[in-house]
Amino acid sequence: MTRQSKTRRTRSLGGCKTCKRRHVKCDQTHPSCQTCTAMGLACEGFSDGVHWMSDKKSGSCQKSTTGKRGHLTSLGIRHHLYTGLRRSMGALISKGLVSGSIDASLQEIDLRSQDPSFVSNSETQVGPFAVLNFSESSISIRQQENTQERSDHPISPLPTHLDGSASHNPSYPLFDIPGFSDEVLQWSDLFNTGDDFQAILSDPSFGLGSPLDFQCSSQMDGRIIVVDSALENAPHQPSILEQPIAPIDILADAAFLLQTFQKDIVPQMTVVPLAKSPWNMLNVPHALITLGELTIMESQDVKHARQANLYSLLACSARFLETSPSTESFGLSPRAHWKEIADQAYSKARSHMDISLVKELNGANKAKLKDQLMALYGLIEFAIFSNRYLDARKYLIDAERLLRFRALAKCEISQKLRLLFNIYGWLRLIGESTYVLHNYVPSDSFINNLNANCQIHKTPAGEKSTAEIHERCRRIDDFLYFEHSEVDLNIDEPKDRRLDLPDIHLQDSRMSVESLCQQVYGIPETMLSLVSQTTRLANVMETLQNAHDSNIPISDQVWKTLKRRRTRLENVINSFRGRELASSTGEAQISPYKLMVQALNTALVIFFYRRVRQVHPAVLSGYVDHIITTFREWLALVRDGSPVGPGALWPIFIAGCEATTKPQRDAILDIVDQAGIKSGFAPFKIAKDIMAEVWRTRDQQQAVNIGDPLPSWIDVLKAQRIWPMFC
Repeated sequence: MTRQSKTRRTRSLGGCKTCKRRHVKCDQTHPSCQTCTAMGLACEGFSDGVHWMSDKKSGSCQKSTTGKRGHLTSLGIRHHLYTGLRRSMGALISKGLVSGSIDASLQEIDLRSQDPSFVSNSETQVGPFAVLNFSESSISIRQQENTQERSDHPISPLPTHLDGSASHNPSYPLFDIPGFSDEVLQWSDLFNTGDDFQAILSDPSFGLGSPLDFQCSSQMDGRIIVVDSALENAPHQPSILEQPIAPIDILADAAFLLQTFQKDIVPQMTVVPLAKSPWNMLNVPHALITLGELTIMESQDVKHARQANLYSLLACSARFLETSPSTESFGLSPRAHWKEIADQAYSKARSHMDISLVKELNGANKAKLKDQLMALYGLIEFAIFSNRYLDARKYLIDAERLLRFRALAKCEISQKLRLLFNIYGWLRLIGESTYVLHNYVPSDSFINNLNANCQIHKTPAGEKSTAEIHERCRRIDDFLYFEHSEVDLNIDEPKDRRLDLPDIHLQDSRMSVESLCQQVYGIPETMLSLVSQTTRLANVMETLQNAHDSNIPISDQVWKTLKRRRTRLENVINSFRGRELASSTGEAQISPYKLMVQALNTALVIFFYRRVRQVHPAVLSGYVDHIITTFREWLALVRDGSPVGPGALWPIFIAGCEATTKPQRDAILDIVDQAGIKSGFAPFKIAKDIMAEVWRTRDQQQAVNIGDPLPSWIDVLKAQRIWPMFC
């Protein structure tokens, strides 16, 4: 081997004093190294002293005793603490100093600050030093400079209603925390300034924008549309600004938490027992790889999206261990420990996700789309488990933007990405079915535009132009409109391939040729599409009914279109349910899969008659009994094979709210208790509380005035301003 090819031996700079004196390699184990322990020697410990080196010009610096090989001085091994980046930063900062001197720079800035005419930042800054001027004139000038800067570099505006009024973007952070401003020191407390300084802090340029533009189209080309101001008046959820707590080593329990997620939590997020859930195929393996990179490999360049996925799963598992009644009985750590892990892991996941959505969308640091979507889904599930509905809404909108602006821009969609499409579809569509906090009052300008464009297009969906399809792909959906078509309810016909992938919210109920919904949740995609159709129709009808009650004229053509749509959708939903029931007739023992499909389809019928037809609950009594019977059979079949119980709480809630007799109500409560007995997650308690309130208000209404309409779960949710998610 030539001299040039030999590998240079590296020097250990952090060894103990004993190993340095013996000239042997130290393993640097604190407080006593293993090398000394193995040799039976007393480890003299480690020296972490930092010594200031004298100026070379003074001639008093220590001379090296080892020549070119090292920097061994009388003080020990000498090495610089500065990295290349720090050296370049120091050189850049020193260029701004007056005469290269810190003292001269400080004297210069003192002289400038004594001048009463100085106001701007540039006049009070010398190199890295500056003086903060609190005078009213300086604040006014800074506000003007900020305004000018925003005009030179405009940011994306907030979404607007069709009448031009501003609407709230649900992905923008909400910081309306009760009592928060009174519990912390304000700038005026510290510096004795007036309210003018608060104007700077409240300036829009200090706010957090969304990483992707929220775009709403104002075109009325055959669409009945109302743009939503989502969650504008929603009540407060648990504060996102928690009191600071001592950090703990979250990754120390990571292996156990990931195992818990795979064994105990994944069954709750699937509708029927599956051989392998997408969460086990995607989220868990990627989280394990990320965990290895952070711990074993000690990597410093792990993408924020991947870390967000890992911490979101750890947060979900910790929340499960915190709320599960059986946690302490198995000899695990106390619930308070898991609560701290859940809160801190969720905080880390949120932080990494926010950074990823800003800095990892493009460029050299671009994260993989699959990693970002997986992380968002983990955050959504934790938000559902913890009743953080504002967070769930935000991350659902973020996921939609990624799908529309990144996924649909791809030339080819992989199977794994298609699985992520379908996970989003279940979370969003089932979530939207119980979201009734829209602003259903349309503006006058919207009604005028609606009446002027009342000729609903009857062009078959398969004949849409490429431009129309592309425009739909980039439109953020608010579920307050539907596109009328003569063929989109033909559930036995295949969907146009051009409309298949862009139809992430299943506005077209025809069969998808590429759907993986069966593999994701074990249910037919047609059922989800009919939920989407029902939700949209109910939202539009309620909006137009409010307009009619306000004496806002609506054209007859619009009402006729809605009536035809309602009748046709009702026929399709009932026919779809009847077909599934007929396929199971004569079977000695129905499989768990078919039982759950029957329960979902029956709940869909109840959902339609509640939200669209608004019938008396007594009319739905037979459907409620059918769901009770179906779930009892389902629980009897899967009790031994499923660790948690039914993963679909939505049909139980939809049916339970229509229960009118005590036997029905007791049976529903028993099913909910069996479903949540091993987890204790928030949705189970929320479902019971809402159903109890619906039953109470209905019984009270019947006792007071038997002729008035009975309140429903929709009225309860609106009155309490809450949004339950039963995904």
